[in-house]
Amino acid sequence: HLDEGRLFVALAGAIVVASGASYYLNLSPIFTNLVLGFILANSGSAHRDVTRLLLLTERPVYLALLIFAGAAWSPVSADLLFIAPVFVIIRLAARFLGGRAAGLYVAPPQLRTPDLARGLLAQGGIGVAIALNYTQVHPGVQSRLILTATLLSVLLFEIVASREATLFIASLKERPSPPEGVNVDTALPAR
Repeated sequence: HLDEGRLFVALAGAIVVASGASYYLNLSPIFTNLVLGFILANSGSAHRDVTRLLLLTERPVYLALLIFAGAAWSPVSADLLFIAPVFVIIRLAARFLGGRAAGLYVAPPQLRTPDLARGLLAQGGIGVAIALNYTQVHPGVQSRLILTATLLSVLLFEIVASREATLFIASLKERPSPPEGVNVDTALPAR
């Protein structure tokens, strides 16, 4: 096992260099670091150490991403602020409609539930990263509006998503056990 401190510095340096080079070449840093991740995951013997380190630092990096996004955010014209709540409402409706369809028709029969969307509300950091990247590459009113809508969406959904996911998981535990001879573990897709 590599020393975690040295591995963190090496990984952070690789990410900074890849991001800087991609910004200089007018490429997306997200895409460049995706390629870097593929290379790190599929080469060398340190991929388990890198995976463990990334899992340990995921929340602090997400917090730093939110701080940077908040620092980059500037309010847009009051005339355009209606777009952010419209985005949130459309996203919420799409999640519930898609979650209902997936929960009723796509899931294996013994795992079907119409409430699947309750567990899918969280947005995660990739939306913020994409909006922040777009703001840096294409500055202007439109990019500020996209960042505003994304940050508002993340804020609202993060408040609700944790509670809804917990209630969804609790409702799954209260369901009657599957019929005799049905193994729930084999009904789930392999990872």
